[in-house]
Amino acid sequence: MAWVEGAPVVWGAALVVALATSLALSPVLARLARRLGWVERPSSRRIHREPTPNLGGVAIFVAFFGGMTLTGLPWPGGPALPLAALVLLFAGLVDDRYPLPAWAKLLAQAAVSLWVALAGVRIEFVTHPLGGMIALRGWAVPVTVFWLVLMANMINLIDGLDGLAAGVASIATVPLLILALQRGQAWPAAAAAVLLASLLGFLRHNFPPARIFMGDAGAQFTGWMLGVITAEGALKGAATLAIAVPLMALGLPLFDTCFAVLRRWRRGDPFYKGDLGHIHHRLLALGLTPRRVVVILYVISGLLAVASLGLAFLKPWAALLALAGAGLVLAGLARPLGVLGGSQPRSHPGGHGPAAS
Repeated sequence: MAWVEGAPVVWGAALVVALATSLALSPVLARLARRLGWVERPSSRRIHREPTPNLGGVAIFVAFFGGMTLTGLPWPGGPALPLAALVLLFAGLVDDRYPLPAWAKLLAQAAVSLWVALAGVRIEFVTHPLGGMIALRGWAVPVTVFWLVLMANMINLIDGLDGLAAGVASIATVPLLILALQRGQAWPAAAAAVLLASLLGFLRHNFPPARIFMGDAGAQFTGWMLGVITAEGALKGAATLAIAVPLMALGLPLFDTCFAVLRRWRRGDPFYKGDLGHIHHRLLALGLTPRRVVVILYVISGLLAVASLGLAFLKPWAALLALAGAGLVLAGLARPLGVLGGSQPRSHPGGHGPAAS
């Protein structure tokens, strides 16, 4: 742990810079977005009531890369990682202003993920449920691309309520940070800490009622970077943890994504077709306030994050069973709400938040 003990001032400065940058830059970008008309407008598929700036992803991006630059740590995969992240952010900004078809967004996500995977950011081993490791060899690149695209979309899908995506992602970074510190992994630990600081600064302006949204640009970037952190941390090398560990840490967006795919498949809809069936939508339909829904989902995310730390000490098969058990419990709780299918309102009864997806 000498890499931590030897640079407390530098690491502390990086966290302060990331937090202060996102905290100060978010309101500036909100004013700029209003002048440029870069806003999310209310509609039947959106649950906010007033046009709201959606350039918050830029604040998170600038804060993260500013903080990470201060740490002096080399980028995994070299310059490909920051350049690919910039391309992904730009694609998200275009989508926020001029909505892109689903295939175009997936293509952009896959392209930048392939770029960094070929540069060296890749998952090369996975745990065997019965013990030991499986070397992915030629499958390392496609598995990594799938993982990064999945992570980008998981956070994007849950970004449907003020403060939800930023808060849930912040909570998920904590176990990833703790595990990276325990394993002596410098870059994943620093990246998790700096991303956490960047999200918390933004969350000050995004908590309901939000004054700025992160937009698709911010949600995609945040999820994608969490994927990179896990690929370089919990899932890196022959000593990789059971894949159930990072999946449990991101349990809420993971299970919400799985429920959305199942729900849309049962209705015969494309998996990317937006609806109002996500967990947060259904809780709002019960009459809960947006702030109360967010707090409830923060608590659930926190419990899953704590559980993920416990999974690190289990056998791979036991960790997978625990993950499946958590999914079944959530499915059982969510089914009466209509999350797995059933009737849904055509428009939301009220509240705050970005578009349903």
